[in-house]
Amino acid sequence: MKNESIKVVVLPPESGKAYSATEKRKIQEVVLTSAIAKRKSGEPYIKAQVTVERDAGGNPKKLVVMLLRAHTYTADLVEVTVGPDYSVKAVRSQLADA
Repeated sequence: MKNESIKVVVLPPESGKAYSATEKRKIQEVVLTSAIAKRKSGEPYIKAQVTVERDAGGNPKKLVVMLLRAHTYTADLVEVTVGPDYSVKAVRSQLADA
């Protein structure tokens, strides 16, 4: 299984308001191009679950991505710092084998 074909699930915000299709696509693209593509573990993932953290003004500031591995029942947690337009500022791996 290639990581490009994994399912990216954007979890609903605390407010319960749904993301627009455009915003959801931007989030998914950031996850595929930064959080997954830059992982060096080489292990395939089956799914990515994403939570968006926002600043006081409601702009996105961070994506917390849980990458679920395909064969080992483990996960990697990655934090992607983003700008208001979902431009990637930094990618940081928080945990391995969580």
